[in-house]
Amino acid sequence: REGNPIADGLASLGSTITFQTNETIRSFEIGRLEHPAFETMAHVHHIQGGNTPWYHDIKRYIESEEFSAEMPKNEQKAIQRMSARYFILTGVLYRPVFSTEYSRCLDEDEAKEVIEESHRGDCGSHV
Repeated sequence: REGNPIADGLASLGSTITFQTNETIRSFEIGRLEHPAFETMAHVHHIQGGNTPWYHDIKRYIESEEFSAEMPKNEQKAIQRMSARYFILTGVLYRPVFSTEYSRCLDEDEAKEVIEESHRGDCGSHV
């Protein structure tokens, strides 16, 4: 292990995990990247099309406890469960992240603006 930091790291990792008897252990893969992760182009997947923000159904359920007519029952149950972790304050949807902090839910345009501001350095060290 002395001359092999990967083996040392795996041995250290293995010693921190306790397993129950008859427990199935899933394997995981460790690899080396060709380039640093920050040089890799990020892929953005659009969840919903149009001008509807991703959180529309959650906010609608909190406000009126209603779903769109075409929404399948399993999605309704999922929205119902997720909505318990959000709240609305002055018309804006938030999610608590720590005991006294809240994350504001942003639509696509607002998220782009926040990212651009942080990359320009407008936020200083408050990002």
